[in-house]
Amino acid sequence: MTLIRKRYARPPSKTYFFVSSTGGRDSLTEIQRWPADYDGIVVNRPALNYTGLRLSNVVLGRALYLRNGAGWLDVAKTELLQNAVMKECDTLDGVADGIISDVDACKLHALKVLASVRCPGGSDAGDTCLSDPQIATIVAIASPLLLRYLLANGVRRYAGYNILAGSVFAGPYTTRDFGDSKTPSNPANKHDANQWVTADQWVKYFVTREPTIDSLSFDP
Repeated sequence: MTLIRKRYARPPSKTYFFVSSTGGRDSLTEIQRWPADYDGIVVNRPALNYTGLRLSNVVLGRALYLRNGAGWLDVAKTELLQNAVMKECDTLDGVADGIISDVDACKLHALKVLASVRCPGGSDAGDTCLSDPQIATIVAIASPLLLRYLLANGVRRYAGYNILAGSVFAGPYTTRDFGDSKTPSNPANKHDANQWVTADQWVKYFVTREPTIDSLSFDP
């Protein structure tokens, strides 16, 4: 604010704050303690079931990397799926604007989207389609995690990712994708799927406390 005043000789007429995750928690504190600081704050994902999220990411990683990586998707295949979802769901809200606004309606079109990108016969035929194991990965990522036991907070379910309803997992609008290789590093690093990095750390340092464990062997 000091720099803005020095440059323009006046403060901004309106100020807004847009944040997610830990930033969302910061923003709730900001709102309660200093409500006059901003004209508006967009609070995104300020709370979450952390154990459920990390276990869900273990499921995601196992879908990608088990079976010798048959279910792994590179950036081209991931963008192929995203474009198919956009083509199917963009206009469900009545407007063609490159934004999927009716997420619930889009989910009802999931089977149609998957059929449209399936490789003939289900075998991998390159980046123009998805094989059956790759489609199984997408279904695993989109499906909720259902546990056969209760977490400490009484929860046994964690929602899946909206990969079939508009969530972006690769391409120019995110720095995250499913990594560079169908064989992950141990420990996982920046070349692996972003979600798997956190899952691997969760298994190693929180659940088992065995830093050398192969986290793919851990079944949530």
